[in-house]
Amino acid sequence: MTKYIKSREALPANLHLWDPIPTQTAVIETKAMDFYPTSAIDSSDVISFTVPAMQSYMLDKVEILTELRVKTAADGNPAEFANISTIPHLAAGLWRNVDVIVGGTSLTQSFDNSYAMFKFWETVIHTPASCERLLREKEGLILDDVVTKVHSENLVPYPAEEAGVRPEAVNPSSRQRAKRISQGRLVSLVSDLNIPLFNQQKLLPPNLEIQVGLTKNYSEFILMTAVGSTDKVVFEKVILRCTFQRPSDIVLNLIEERLAKENAIYHADRGVLSFHTLTEGAEEHTIQNLFSGTLPYCCLIGVQHRAAFGRSRIKNPFSLYGIHKAQLFINGTELFPKALERHPDEISNMLDSFVKQLGANGDMLVANHYKTYPAIAFDLTQDRTQNQHSLNLQQSGTVGLTITLPAATPANHVLMVLAWYEGLVEISKDRQVTII
Repeated sequence: MTKYIKSREALPANLHLWDPIPTQTAVIETKAMDFYPTSAIDSSDVISFTVPAMQSYMLDKVEILTELRVKTAADGNPAEFANISTIPHLAAGLWRNVDVIVGGTSLTQSFDNSYAMFKFWETVIHTPASCERLLREKEGLILDDVVTKVHSENLVPYPAEEAGVRPEAVNPSSRQRAKRISQGRLVSLVSDLNIPLFNQQKLLPPNLEIQVGLTKNYSEFILMTAVGSTDKVVFEKVILRCTFQRPSDIVLNLIEERLAKENAIYHADRGVLSFHTLTEGAEEHTIQNLFSGTLPYCCLIGVQHRAAFGRSRIKNPFSLYGIHKAQLFINGTELFPKALERHPDEISNMLDSFVKQLGANGDMLVANHYKTYPAIAFDLTQDRTQNQHSLNLQQSGTVGLTITLPAATPANHVLMVLAWYEGLVEISKDRQVTII
């Protein structure tokens, strides 16, 4: 049995006993090209780009290069020790919406800060801990390393001096982020455009036009500072850097001949962000239909304050409140033999489950900061392998969830759910894109 109509039985590489190791490549040239906005970045909320159809060049990767400063409302530089910091992942939070159109088809979910949430969580899950310094410089990713969400939302990176000595910040990471933007310093960021079609291994066909719209996020979302603060984020430069590869003419002709007969196929996951209101005052919450029909292969949940997803300078949109107990039900059957439970000041069970449900070995950025980002992950594939290499069939059915919080639920708390669905994208000879 195969998963898709157009798929075939897998033959592992270790069974190809007679195939020699390839020693030649059909790629003649690799070229990086910068594309500038077609709209003014200072007077428009949406920064638009057009990547024209490139003859003979096949798209490999897309990056966003951004230069920005933090200024006062009067366009001055904040004071040296002003209590102004940023959210933990600066590059992820810059864009409130990202719209990508390829072949007349939109590839993104039009939901405020959906891009930010998936960019953050996919980065901290799939990036090894050894790359933390690299992402600190490239993407402004400085994760909080505190015990509670309340500490992650401390707004005083620079406490007042005592006897000529400035005390340590409650949240040291907040001070590190504050230093990078202090006194209007230029901040340069380089981050991948987090679109599944651009992040899979295959090159896109040549002669494919791409339109990208980046909606700037509110300063109130990006900055963490006191209520009533009027400091703002000023974008000075935004560039789209595309890396192309040019195959040999023979290969290009073969690609066009094959496209004339059948569409090119790409595996591109589809991420869906949703929220569920939690009843104020209750400790236990049950969601009967978390998913129904075709199920995602994986999902991640966390408890958050509703205001964190909007224009709030005092909320950290990425850190989470802790969940005391959780159990997932697939078609009425419990996922865990016993409800997943976290004891006070003890995260080993939750962290172990988080790593195993994601099919990872634990070498991920978030593992070192899990107390501040205590999300719970669920593998919904039939054999619990996270659909590694797309070998496992998708499930259909109904999913329910029961969670228990450590105390009565405060007002305006929600359950955030990030779900990853398998998807296929086909591109025709006419460069029409179809999502299956």
